[in-house]
Amino acid sequence: MNPSLELLNVKVWQNTLGLLPVPLFGQNDSKRYILLNGSQGNFCLDTTNTISQDLEQSRIFAWSSNVGHYVTLTRETVEVQRWDSPRFNVEKYSLASVYNNLEKFHEFLQSTTPNQEMSVITHSIRFFRKLRATLGNEFDGAQT
Repeated sequence: MNPSLELLNVKVWQNTLGLLPVPLFGQNDSKRYILLNGSQGNFCLDTTNTISQDLEQSRIFAWSSNVGHYVTLTRETVEVQRWDSPRFNVEKYSLASVYNNLEKFHEFLQSTTPNQEMSVITHSIRFFRKLRATLGNEFDGAQT
């Protein structure tokens, strides 16, 4: 079997790891997914088979989706970015090594989840609290 072709099929990830694939940008996007596992081990999977020219954008997609990693499949490698890592910090693995150790690869992603204190959820709550404190008690949300 060709690991490159196998890993491009989101059903391989779904069936092997028990993950739920959700299109990252709606039903019309059949190349980028969020693979959901529950509270841990969720990640973005990009099967466009191209190297992202905008590494910052990949990190933003992962952060705003509240998942730890953005995983890109290229012709030769599996590239992994954490949203809390420096922009050009991309870990690369061979397609064959990931394909042959898919469960261990997923365990690795689970074990290297970014600090949730910097997550999009925590950021939103913190922002809401600051806004609420700035507006004061006389603003109850009914004003427009």
